Amino acid sequence: MSQRVQFENIEEMRQNAGIDDIELRDAIRRLQVGDWVKLTVSINGSFPGDPLIIRITSIKGNLFRGKLAQPGRAARRAKLTTESVLTFTGEQIHSIPNRPRTKPLQKSK
Repeated sequence: MSQRVQFENIEEMRQNAGIDDIELRDAIRRLQVGDWVKLTVSINGSFPGDPLIIRITSIKGNLFRGKLAQPGRAARRAKLTTESVLTFTGEQIHSIPNRPRTKPLQKSK
């Protein structure tokens, strides 16, 4: 039996709880290809609890595509790899993590 992977609608969940996260909505509107986002994955209707970290590969309006940026427990349970293409909307974005930065190369003197 294949895994059915869906993403939780975080915006709807927050609104149902009376939370209006204006800052997150503004940040989602400013996202660009290459940015990272966190999504809460549902596998066959249950939530394992760990968010997926996705690197955005394309944006068309409120429709995003991306690939897994970091493997983790939820990704293994969903049988996702770094080559898996995932489609999601802004309402499904849980949060926007800071991407690890590499140190700039130092010139030798």
